[in-house]
Amino acid sequence: MKYNLSEIENALLILSNDNEQVRKIIKELLLRNGYLSEQKERWTIKDTYFDYKYKRLKNHKIELRIRSIEGEVSKITLKVPKKETPSHSERVELERPWSRESFDEIMKELSSRLGGHAFEHSAYNVNEDPENILTSAKFRKIQERKTERNIINAINSQPSELEFEFAIDRTFYHLSPPYKNYGLMELEIESKKIGNYEILDRLVNELITDHQSIFILWPHSKLATGLAIETMLTTSRELKAGEDFDNDGLLTYLVLKRLSRL
Repeated sequence: MKYNLSEIENALLILSNDNEQVRKIIKELLLRNGYLSEQKERWTIKDTYFDYKYKRLKNHKIELRIRSIEGEVSKITLKVPKKETPSHSERVELERPWSRESFDEIMKELSSRLGGHAFEHSAYNVNEDPENILTSAKFRKIQERKTERNIINAINSQPSELEFEFAIDRTFYHLSPPYKNYGLMELEIESKKIGNYEILDRLVNELITDHQSIFILWPHSKLATGLAIETMLTTSRELKAGEDFDNDGLLTYLVLKRLSRL
């Protein structure tokens, strides 16, 4: 099995609705640290996550995802934990454009991770909806979300190469009725170069130290966050507009603190 490079990333909550302010802070951070900033086009991303019987993927901290971006072929992604530190997480990621071969490859790797379990699935047309194919293979949809992503790349000028990706995410979780769709703002900083983990930690610490009212370390994946929101809604009081979420449905800091404990 040939994986992509390990995914090294850090996630911060953004406690501001002012995207322009956040972009300005990031660009100033990059400039101070000798990087060129490159603003990329905005993406709209739909992510759907799946688990198997008895929560076998969750219990092994494995994530299985179908990602759709407008105008592109859907991708199937498998993420397996490798190492976690207080400041960042490292996962091995296998991501492929959707195809029969990619699906079979992912199933083979999952089988090896789960003690040789054989995943059964019927014959299918490769153009069939990937979600339907996974459902036919007895996988269960556990989360669906939509993210508006703005990316700022950190370019090292000598030599000219991409070193970090700063993704400003506005994510909403599509929850089952009767709940409305709640969301949050998050900054994901991903290393695109091997061996610069100390620099990543320094940039993150600088952001938090200089802008404590805007950025807070968030060591939880988007999948875990969405599952915690569902748990909170089914076990706690109903959320109140203005107090627990704003006009857009973005959760307040106090609610996010409760989520972190969950």
